[in-house]
Amino acid sequence: MRHGAVTEAVRGRLYGRLDVPLSEAGREQIRRAAQALRRDLAADGSLPPLRLISSPLSRCRESAALVREALRGADGSLPPLLVDDDLAEIALGQWEGLPKAEIRRRFPAQWAARGTDMAHAAPPGGESFAGAQQRALAAVRRLAAGYPDESLLLLSHAGLIRCLMAHVLALPLQEVLRLPLPFAAVVRLDREGIGPVGKG
Repeated sequence: MRHGAVTEAVRGRLYGRLDVPLSEAGREQIRRAAQALRRDLAADGSLPPLRLISSPLSRCRESAALVREALRGADGSLPPLLVDDDLAEIALGQWEGLPKAEIRRRFPAQWAARGTDMAHAAPPGGESFAGAQQRALAAVRRLAAGYPDESLLLLSHAGLIRCLMAHVLALPLQEVLRLPLPFAAVVRLDREGIGPVGKG
């Protein structure tokens, strides 16, 4: 699940791993998505064993807390919530917090390289999409193996989730930014080869 919309302070900027908070609209997006998720998960009347695992960034941790509350059991129990550093957004290095126009002006060669080789070109001090995809796949596989009898709800970021989607859909990473992923979107994956079982 992608976190909700963030505050206007970073509008028009690449924020990557900057710790940007949710906006009130983002909180409402997550509340609505969490209620829909609850209805879907509890179609037979009860929730399955579930564990939430969040990126360490506050926009995901706050989203996870809101989802967790919506998934409170009939007995008042809350699903476990963990934080995993490997679910953090793609590191944008020296580009974080900058508008695209400023990045193009200050880092013209790196910006052009990223446009021609989205998979392997990384911002100065940052991470490539290929590196992020490897990190995301390793994390999902590790978590799935560690909790084999539970459904896992991972709260993460557009870049990382799109890297997983590209793998599942066998798309080249050059196309990763074309994959639609609105705030509070839920993408479902199965455990076998991290293949898709549907999108919510």
